[in-house]
Amino acid sequence: MESINLKGKKLLIMGATAQTVPFVETAKEMGIITYVADHLEDSVAKKYADRPLLVNCLDVDALEKIVRDESIDGVLVGCADILVPYYAELAERTGKFCYVTGKQASVLGNKKGLKKSLRKYGLPTIPEYFPDEYGNYETIKFHFPVFVKPVDNNSAKGMSVCYCEEEFEAAKEKALAASRSKTILVEDYMVCDDITVSYTLVDGEVHVVSIYDRYVNREQKGVGTIPTGLLYPSKYTDLYFETAHDKVCKMFPALDMKNGVLSIQAFVCDGKIMFYDPAFRTTGGQGYLFYKYFGMCDQIKMLIRFALTGSMVDEKENIKWQCNFGSSCAMNLVILIKTGVIGKIEGLEQIKDLPGVLNITQCHFEGDGVTNYGTLDQTLARLHLIADSKENLRELIKKILNLVKVVDCSGNNMLLGQQFDYNEL
Repeated sequence: MESINLKGKKLLIMGATAQTVPFVETAKEMGIITYVADHLEDSVAKKYADRPLLVNCLDVDALEKIVRDESIDGVLVGCADILVPYYAELAERTGKFCYVTGKQASVLGNKKGLKKSLRKYGLPTIPEYFPDEYGNYETIKFHFPVFVKPVDNNSAKGMSVCYCEEEFEAAKEKALAASRSKTILVEDYMVCDDITVSYTLVDGEVHVVSIYDRYVNREQKGVGTIPTGLLYPSKYTDLYFETAHDKVCKMFPALDMKNGVLSIQAFVCDGKIMFYDPAFRTTGGQGYLFYKYFGMCDQIKMLIRFALTGSMVDEKENIKWQCNFGSSCAMNLVILIKTGVIGKIEGLEQIKDLPGVLNITQCHFEGDGVTNYGTLDQTLARLHLIADSKENLRELIKKILNLVKVVDCSGNNMLLGQQFDYNEL
């Protein structure tokens, strides 16, 4: 495809979290006029937009009117999973390019739908418990602990770990309350290694851009795990390509997936990769920052280009499809905090100037209330780190964790006790 000048084009971005800021900044660098929609007045990404819009992104009628009234040229979703089906619907109504269809959103946005597709193509899945013919779980014999979660929510919302029958009913109600379809999933609680495989799809070609190991916090009882760090590249890279990649490459075309970005989390147990949580969007982990830094591809620019032209790539781009970052290693370090009101944050400004710190995405600030226990809302910041060896990465993480301090309004420490254990490197 020939290089196209997108200067002056209008782009509507749905969602305005801190992780969406790079979408806005990149579009503006390309000369594009940015419209950013969100239902919160003080959402971070809207502060960077040319046209901030106070509108609920679930209100497709309102967004459609804006697209038509403003003669907007393209629409794009940020990293909010809940918005993906609404993005697909808005694009269909307005005739704009969209990398995901409603059918794909219903499969990939539903954990049961994903498991069905995985099994169809011979990929292992996590053992689960099915309700009886009346839709009840009371007669089912569980092998505790079990993990209870909504089939259609993300960021660890509505998830619980049950260690006995007495805990199950409350966990079920919590999951149902967080499920848009009022459907839950009950699975074995997995305590094993955890990875994520990230893809870029271009005209039907499947490219793996990263595989990383997920390290998680388990100190908060009764809820799902939340990540403390993501280490690139994964020690299971070879296992993935040997046992899963060919099957994945058959599953995606069967779902008519041709363009876009996608990641799927997976457990690794007894030599088997068991996928469990897909995201047909960029994730809050912002792996695209590493891909750009290492000269692989610019996912954000590709998604923006697709929204406005229907093509992910420019013939002038030199894309390097790889997933091992050469001889380097990288870490997405997650700083986790307890629930409460943040009184003071120290250390982040010093950390920004440390060699090897590529980026800091701060999710909470002084005065913010953190209320969603056991979810990604407990993320204070994500730090993107690069190093030429695990030894140097270990020393950098050690220095960072010694610098960062967070206290509440009474001076009490708000950092969770279990941050990333750099001794594991």
